[in-house]
Amino acid sequence: MRKRYDDRSPEAKEWRKLYSRASWQRLRMARLRAEPFCRFCMDEGRVKLATVVDHINPHKGDEELFFDYENTQSLCRHHHDGIKAQIERRGYHTGTDLTGWPTSPDHPANRRR
Repeated sequence: MRKRYDDRSPEAKEWRKLYSRASWQRLRMARLRAEPFCRFCMDEGRVKLATVVDHINPHKGDEELFFDYENTQSLCRHHHDGIKAQIERRGYHTGTDLTGWPTSPDHPANRRR
């Protein structure tokens, strides 16, 4: 098995430990029980079981924000690692509608409208 390269900052590596706490595991399971389907899939009219509990607003090590149940949402791995990662990196996602127009309201093409 190949070892994955971890390109996180030293700060991010430090707060990754929060995910191993029992209190996070309880919060995670409570969210997945309350919201078993991916929010993004549901918004797209599809039903897919969620496997990831995502922080809506990045916590960056802030424990109050990290353990805030209202700051979490259930997502599938595809949306968490794809669209949500794009939004956090760029401020918008690059998905398009059937005409090819960006669907993210924060996409630069939609800011001019």
